[in-house]
Amino acid sequence: MKLGNSYVVSLFSVIYIYMLYFVLIWFIYISTAFIGFDNHRKSVLFGAALLYDETTATFDWLFTTFLKCMSNKKPQTIYTDQTSALLNSIPNIFPGVFHGLCSWHMAENAKKNLGSRANSAFFDELTNLVSNVDDESDFDYNWDQMMKNCFNGRSTSDFRWLVQTHRNRMHWSSAWVKSHFTAGLTTTQLSESFNAFLRGFLQPDHSLIQFFSHFNIMVQRMRDNHAELDFKAANTRRKIIIPTIS
Repeated sequence: MKLGNSYVVSLFSVIYIYMLYFVLIWFIYISTAFIGFDNHRKSVLFGAALLYDETTATFDWLFTTFLKCMSNKKPQTIYTDQTSALLNSIPNIFPGVFHGLCSWHMAENAKKNLGSRANSAFFDELTNLVSNVDDESDFDYNWDQMMKNCFNGRSTSDFRWLVQTHRNRMHWSSAWVKSHFTAGLTTTQLSESFNAFLRGFLQPDHSLIQFFSHFNIMVQRMRDNHAELDFKAANTRRKIIIPTIS
């Protein structure tokens, strides 16, 4: 896991951990990427690793190694998907760091676990819970409204995924997230943009050799894009409008 220079290390505060699954002969391996925003609010890659499983012990090793690469500098906030092992590992290795759940992955998991119930009405209710509730009582009221409107008033306990999602509400709802530093990060936007960029270079059926070759090309493209934006920023004059007093 080779990461960027000390300038990049000194700046990172919010990271998003993205996982993409690959098939290699008879094995499935997971490409795990640590990404965030650069000073142009574009995706920047802090590091990556290949994993063979998603156990707490594996993530403990991954995060410990990541910390060493980042000169033991911890981010203030980490966003991931809802994998249980991540929920166990992050407080072990990053005590005091806020662990947020990615709303894009929540939506994808809802489709897988709720089927046809994950319709537009449900996502309107979920978006409201993610972004617009102010406190715990407000959350409880709006959650009950969602269950009434989208699940015919059935109990949360009737749906395993909803039980897990409700239990982890402090990791994704604005009632709790708003008190933590997120650098204005919209995980849906970051996930979708990085997913599209990543799949332009990497495919799930790539061999290991192809993976490393295409991954290096991808990293170089990200560096080239960043250098181009730096050049434009340094050589573009901003127009400053000074109001006149009549």
